[in-house]
Amino acid sequence: MQKLKAARFPLVLLFALLAGLVAGACGDKKKVVKVGQGDAEDLYRLGLKFYNGDGFPQDYAKALQLFQDAAAQDYPEAVCEIGLMHYNGVYVEKDSVQAEQMFRKAADAGDARAQYWLGKMYWDGCVVSKDNQEAYNLCRKAAEQGYGPAELVLGKMYADGIGVEKNGTQAFEWVQKAADRELPEALYELGMFYYKGIGVTQDYKQAIRCWHQALDMGNKDAGRALEKLEK
Repeated sequence: MQKLKAARFPLVLLFALLAGLVAGACGDKKKVVKVGQGDAEDLYRLGLKFYNGDGFPQDYAKALQLFQDAAAQDYPEAVCEIGLMHYNGVYVEKDSVQAEQMFRKAADAGDARAQYWLGKMYWDGCVVSKDNQEAYNLCRKAAEQGYGPAELVLGKMYADGIGVEKNGTQAFEWVQKAADRELPEALYELGMFYYKGIGVTQDYKQAIRCWHQALDMGNKDAGRALEKLEK
């Protein structure tokens, strides 16, 4: 069995991988409303459907209009979604300044996703001055609301001592929370924690189990980890 290298998955790349979680899935069915009419939640959820092509042809222009109508009613999830469209350059021109303003407004209103993304901007030093402490504070707020990507990043921050003192026990607990939400990146990272004994008793079998789960969900890092063990 080839011993895996000690280097952990870089936090900045982890943020990038989690960037795929831009628009949340719309689970429960809501009544269809006309653009510009209805309450903020209805408008937001309908906007998600147009954004994701869920029940309608994908239409970013309609999605943005619906998000803007909901945001006009101070609906923080819609404000965050507009920020994400500007951050990623979806339909609108990529604009980190506008994204930061939207994220901050939604984060101040308590939106967990906005807190996470604003934290990322502090981590990257994008528009705002790089500030690991503020990145930690914002991710912590989002994680405490049960936002899986923030739980995972918070665990990594504790593991690496970024914005907070190193704490293996806290690191493991937060990564475990994210893995319980079946995030493939979290399952891969949890496997690494078991493999290296970070905040938990070293357990190769449990590490392999986590990596197989992550691989089944398409995580390539887990596949590479398993391949190295087989050599």
